[in-house]
Parts: sequence; C-alpha cells; structure tokens
Amino acid sequence: MRSVTVAFATLAVIILAVCLNLLFLGNFVDDTLAMIDETIRLAQEDSFDQADQVFRQVTDKIEGTETYLSIILVHNEIDEIHLGIAKSTEYLEAHEMPEFMAEVRNLRILIEHIRVLEEVSIRNIL
Repeated sequence: MRSVTVAFATLAVIILAVCLNLLFLGNFVDDTLAMIDETIRLAQEDSFDQADQVFRQVTDKIEGTETYLSIILVHNEIDEIHLGIAKSTEYLEAHEMPEFMAEVRNLRILIEHIRVLEEVSIRNIL
C-alpha cells in the first residue's frame, strides 16, 4: 500500500511540474510576443528609438529566462533565438526596415514555436 501512495504522490508532483511549466512558458511566450508586436508597430511608425527600447526589453526578458529555457528547450532553438535577436538589433539600429521586419518576424515564429514544442500532445510524445 505504501508503494502505491508513493507512486501517486510522485505522479502528482510530475503533473504539477508539467502544469507550472506550461503556465510559465505560456506567460513568457505571450509577453514576449506582445513586446515584439509593439516593436514592429513602433518601427513601422519610424519611432526607432522607442522600438529599440522595447526590443531591449525583449532581449532582457529572454536573457533573464535563458537558464530555465536551456533546461527545457533544445539548445539549437535557443541559439537561433539569440541569432535572431542579434540580427534584429543590428537592423533596427541601422534603420534597415525590410531586413529588420524579415528577421523580427522570424524571431516571432521561433518564440511561438516554444509553446508548440512544450505543449502536451501526441505529436510531442511520439
């Protein structure tokens, strides 16, 4: 009977951890995408200084959660996100709008993909 109780307690802890992870990632992705969308809007309005400030918040948010993300994500995904940030930053500072828009939209897709990678689904289990 004791082993059954331990097994159910362990299962409960695992389920709780998965739920908390999904909640954190959902909030992280939503907040980051909102800041990226704001950056895009400001850049399209030629408010490059404000766009740069908001994009620095995106960078800070990602760097602030990098340790956690590196535990749960494939490192290749994180590397691609960092590369996208570096390119987007340079294009934004140079006011190169077509290049910036292409790169920041690619970054947006990479951030959205985080949620897809971690959701509980048959596709992710198999």
